[in-house]
Amino acid sequence: MSHAVQIYEAFCQNLYSDAEAKSETDRREDYRPYLAYRPCCVSNGGQVYLGLIKNQSANGAMIELVDQTNVSNLFALDQTVAYFWNSETRVSAKVVWREGNRIGLANERSVDPFANTKPFRSLRLPSATAAKFWIGNSCHVAPIENISMGGLCVRGLPDLPIGALLTVVLGKLEICNSAVRWKEGRRTGIRFQTKLNQQDLAQLCREQIVSSECVQFD
Repeated sequence: MSHAVQIYEAFCQNLYSDAEAKSETDRREDYRPYLAYRPCCVSNGGQVYLGLIKNQSANGAMIELVDQTNVSNLFALDQTVAYFWNSETRVSAKVVWREGNRIGLANERSVDPFANTKPFRSLRLPSATAAKFWIGNSCHVAPIENISMGGLCVRGLPDLPIGALLTVVLGKLEICNSAVRWKEGRRTGIRFQTKLNQQDLAQLCREQIVSSECVQFD
C-alpha cells in the first residue's frame, strides 16, 4: 500500500471519528472509499486539469492527474479547488495531500458520488474557444461548447446534412474525416472518426482551450 493511500485512509478514518452521531452502519457507508476509475476535471482558478478518480467517497476523492508528474507545483495544501465528472455535479474540495501526480481531496460538503441516474456519457470538457471547421474548400470559425474523446458540440456552423464530412482544427490538433451526427437549432454535434486519447485532451487543457469558467451545471 502506497504512502498516499495510507494518508487518504487515515483521513477518511478521522472524518469518521469526528462525524455527527449516526448509526455505526450509516457512518461507515459515508466515509468508505470506493474504487471508481472515473474520468474527471479538476479546476484550479481558470486552469482545468484532466484526471482520473481512482477512489471516492461521499466526503473526498483520490485523483490521478493525466500528463502531470509533480502536482506540488500546481496545488497548495489546504487550497480550495473544484472537480466534476458530469454536467450535474460540481464539487468544491480542499487539497489534503499531494504525491507525484496524485492529490487527495476533502469535499466541503457531502456528495453521493453515485447519485446520478442518467445513462453514462463520456466526460464533456467545457469550452468557449473558437475552432476552425473546414467544409470542402471553405473555412468556418465557430465557438465550441464542449469536447469529449468522441466528438464536440459547436454553435453557428452552416446548415449541414447529417453525415456531412469536415475537418476540425482545434488548437494544435487537426481532426480529419469528422462527421455531423446531430443538429439542434444553432447547435451541431460532430463525431470524430478516430477518438481522441487522454493525452490529446490533456493537451487541450494545457492550451486552455478547456475552461471551467464557461461550464454550466444543471
